Amino acid sequence: MVPIHSAVLTAPKKGDSRVNKFFTALESLLENWCKFLLLVQIVIVAYVVFGRYVLKSTPGWGEASALMAMVWFGLMSASIGLRDDSHIKITFLEKYFSPVLIQWTDRLNLLLIFLFGIFMLVEGFKLTLLTSLNILTGLNIPSSWLYASVPATGLVIMLQTIHKIKDVK
Repeated sequence: MVPIHSAVLTAPKKGDSRVNKFFTALESLLENWCKFLLLVQIVIVAYVVFGRYVLKSTPGWGEASALMAMVWFGLMSASIGLRDDSHIKITFLEKYFSPVLIQWTDRLNLLLIFLFGIFMLVEGFKLTLLTSLNILTGLNIPSSWLYASVPATGLVIMLQTIHKIKDVK
């Protein structure tokens, strides 16, 4: 799980392009969405535990809604790790590489991440359609609401990768 921290997202400066303003807004929205999902998950799990051990009654919707928040949080927060470079990266070979080779491996990595985002978007959309007739027990909503996190994350990863390309020199 990628830790959610209070990353400094600076407000767009005067003269910044619309693209930078878009990505700043997207990153802020994404970070706040993940914080909200984590908070929702904590509150729901605390209520379920309280209900189970104190009230001797567990709400039927508790487990499914905590799962929904956990899946959306887990997948969406991965793109925050991509943005901040706080993901797992193997760098021990880089000391043997020339700066040009490091630049090319960084570009290759971004290309592979972008292709994975496309895969998540396309196959996740298919999965979402496939599960649209199934119902999540306890919530009585289509399972596609849970699985829609896959194509949504794929799209966000693609956007984050496009934005990150400008940092590769």
